[in-house]
Amino acid sequence: MGVRLKYIDYFKSALLALLGIQSDKNRVKDFNQNKIAGFIAAGIILTLVFVTSLILLVSLITA
Repeated sequence: MGVRLKYIDYFKSALLALLGIQSDKNRVKDFNQNKIAGFIAAGIILTLVFVTSLILLVSLITA
């Protein structure tokens, strides 16, 4: 049984993966030791924040 990650660690790992700068070693370690649901939730939330930020930015620029 692996070490459980805190919520911030899920977000950190998902953010690094979204940016494409997470090492393969950390990716393998994360997925071998923790439940995938935390990573999926963090990825969905970060994606929604990114899309919402883009929409707001475009709305401000075109206004």
